[in-house]
Amino acid sequence: MVILRKLSQDHSDALLVMKLYLKTFPSRERIDLSVLFERMPATLLGIYTDKDALCFAGFFIVIEEESIVHLQYFAICPEMRSTDIDSQALQALMQMYGGRPLMVTYENICHPDDHPDRRDYRRTFYLKNGFHECPWYALYGDTQYGLASSAEKVNDVVIGHLLHLYQSFNTNFYTHTR
Repeated sequence: MVILRKLSQDHSDALLVMKLYLKTFPSRERIDLSVLFERMPATLLGIYTDKDALCFAGFFIVIEEESIVHLQYFAICPEMRSTDIDSQALQALMQMYGGRPLMVTYENICHPDDHPDRRDYRRTFYLKNGFHECPWYALYGDTQYGLASSAEKVNDVVIGHLLHLYQSFNTNFYTHTR
């Protein structure tokens, strides 16, 4: 059973989140999380596996807007990755936000320090868990990312909300139609 709990930055498990964040994401994908939480309507959600003991299993960081939710970061502890907890956690997140489309980005271009198999795994993971590829891509700096949504069809209005959300916080995020 997976339990999601909103965490504050000073929660005792925030240190576990930071360690997992640094271990999971390459330096070019990391941003200062305190700045993220100051500038964006971000929510930190801890992923736990035991209802009674609340065993920390990972985290989500989502950017919330009234019409969409953008999954900014998602990480599972390495010792739990061979279980189905990642899919269970993603399904719990989708239920938590009900009718709002959940958007995610994944890498399209392989950097020299990337592992193509990991990049393809992430894309495949989201698609097998109910996400649908969108006809847009996003640019963060010089890196191209594909977009996927929990909603089967995402229209220009939703993408416009996502773009506005990021640009209103002066981030380097652009969307383009394929």
